[in-house]
Amino acid sequence: MARAIFHLFAVMFAVMGALLGTAIVPCYSDAIVGAVRTVHLPIRGSVSDAEIRTSYKRPTTIPFPADNPYTVQKNILGKKLYFDSRLSRGKLLSCASCHSPGYAWSDGQPTSVGHLMKRLVRRSPTILNLAYGQIYMWDGRAESLEEQALGPLQEAVEMAMPLDLTGSEKADLLAFLKTLTSDMEPTTFPVFPR
Repeated sequence: MARAIFHLFAVMFAVMGALLGTAIVPCYSDAIVGAVRTVHLPIRGSVSDAEIRTSYKRPTTIPFPADNPYTVQKNILGKKLYFDSRLSRGKLLSCASCHSPGYAWSDGQPTSVGHLMKRLVRRSPTILNLAYGQIYMWDGRAESLEEQALGPLQEAVEMAMPLDLTGSEKADLLAFLKTLTSDMEPTTFPVFPR
């Protein structure tokens, strides 16, 4: 009965919106706390199927930042690091732990698991098409995709890997990273005392 009344109100709001030139749509989450949110949608004339399809056309290129252009070496390095659990303090988690290709680049769980196997407060979103994104992190605090990628690495409850390295630690890390993109046998991952 309550569902029928809600749908009746939704239809009534839509009709009123059409008459007024805007749409007033109650939001399900707001209805739980008793509030109604007004959303103004512009009234558009008839749009052809071709125009709709064009607006959803797949891009032909992947956007790369001007200060971080694509290279094959970066691609190879990125793939290796993405699946490398040595980037976490406990040596158990990799980026793929929460963004697994087997779960559409997420983890399929209500909330993810972080450092010391503690449950996190948020779920891991998919990383599909993130190159086209404009908002990074759940709350938009990261300015770029590169900045966002550093967040979980350093976050104490996620991968807990400190990145405030000394000069010699940075040199060891750079030497290791260079071996990942060359034909050389990879050296052992540097150990950082913390």
